[in-house]
Amino acid sequence: GNHTGVCGRLACELHARLEEMQSKGVHWQPSPQAGTSTLLIVDRSVDWIPLLLHDMHYEALLHDVLSSSCVSFEEGRFVYVDRVAGAEQGRTVVLGDARDSLWETCRHKPIWEVNDLVTAEITTWTQRDAEMRRPAPANSVSQRVSTTLNTLQSIPEHKDRFDRLQLHLDICQKCLDVIESQMLVDIGALEQDLATGLDREGCRLSPRAVEKELLQHLHNPQLDSSVKARLLLLFLSSAEGAGCPDSKHRELASHLAAADQRLPFSPGLIAAPRPEQKEVEKRRLSFQERCRGAGSPRTQRLRRWQPRVRRLIEELARGALDAREFPEYRKSRVHSSSSARPGLTAGASAQARTVTIFVIGGVTLPEVRAAHEAALALGIDVFVGGSCMLTPGALMSALRSL
Repeated sequence: GNHTGVCGRLACELHARLEEMQSKGVHWQPSPQAGTSTLLIVDRSVDWIPLLLHDMHYEALLHDVLSSSCVSFEEGRFVYVDRVAGAEQGRTVVLGDARDSLWETCRHKPIWEVNDLVTAEITTWTQRDAEMRRPAPANSVSQRVSTTLNTLQSIPEHKDRFDRLQLHLDICQKCLDVIESQMLVDIGALEQDLATGLDREGCRLSPRAVEKELLQHLHNPQLDSSVKARLLLLFLSSAEGAGCPDSKHRELASHLAAADQRLPFSPGLIAAPRPEQKEVEKRRLSFQERCRGAGSPRTQRLRRWQPRVRRLIEELARGALDAREFPEYRKSRVHSSSSARPGLTAGASAQARTVTIFVIGGVTLPEVRAAHEAALALGIDVFVGGSCMLTPGALMSALRSL
């Protein structure tokens, strides 16, 4: 951005505050050995795709497809049915509390891997439960007492583990039910095509074939209007659909529910900046490389796309962010190199050890996952945040209220 934009104004204000802190002797970075820190402030228009596409990773998916039924994104709570002694009762739990090691293990994994992991864990738990209930061999009184005490001590943890497994199995089943009923495997594959500009083989898309498949989904009466609307908005924002005239917009929108037919004409989406053709080709090439190393067929089909935040993190870590798109970045590096103050140094060839991206307008769960994966891959500290947390449901509600 620039100094007149909201991103530029926020960056200038932050820089002034840091300067003020340093003038008072407050050093916010412990030592030069800690490496350089880079902050990039962008607005939501940098990437709309995470709010339109169905991300198939556990945390993002459950807050997307279950948000209107049993999960509260704001409170991080999930309501599920607990089956005790043949009876069913509703229970509310906090996702990701200190006792839930499964959440930290699974939250950024694809839903099918989580389902397989939880199913395998339940099998292991069942076997252990049977072993615990089996009478101990009567070798001696002391051995029987010791075995009994150990069994009793492990029961609370053992039962708590089962409760957590039951919780995540219930979440997986609900997500998989929605995936099946809304045909999200087929929908998701087309969304991946539109988001990357490539098919699963890494080949360029045929606009005619894309539009034909899009119409098949829009004509399907079994699909929710919100699923159709998101797919249509993703198509219209893609390279394949960006050039459609208004008459085509109206024709495609006529297949949505009456309340959603004006969504393609929302002022916020119409005014959103479009990437230049050179940037489109750059993104397509990066996705093409990802297609080649995608691994499993399911990954090729449903996990080819990555939020743009991922590439921005990689470029910031290398000190190679595109100065044409972010002219203030080059100016800030020149300024910080000449000032050479502790905590603000960023030499022309320096590589950042800490990367922070702040998204004005809100950050999404796929971007949180991308930051987590980038930190592991690059071996650096990565922080991503925003003025709020956004979900696809929140975007659709906002667009409908305009």
